[in-house]
Amino acid sequence: MRSKIPELSQALTGRFREHHAFLTRLCLDQYDHLSEAINQLTARIEEAMIPFHPVLDLLDTIPGVNQAVAEVIVAETGGDMARFPSACVLNMEGSCM
Repeated sequence: MRSKIPELSQALTGRFREHHAFLTRLCLDQYDHLSEAINQLTARIEEAMIPFHPVLDLLDTIPGVNQAVAEVIVAETGGDMARFPSACVLNMEGSCM
């Protein structure tokens, strides 16, 4: 978004008033704040997942499970896959009946 500021500036010449600048600044400040919060949370998640890399790598082999989904599974289960007696318990499509 920030890379497009010069283009936006040219497009809005003559139509962009002070109150527009004020509101845009508020939006950009909020965007910056939320981006920083996301970066901080991502760093903490990455740090918390370090002990679970073997489990994450295994989960990543499942079709449709990417890194983010694997992290959610670890967060929900505690990363202990031994608590599931078989893969059928985790089967979402119902083919293990």
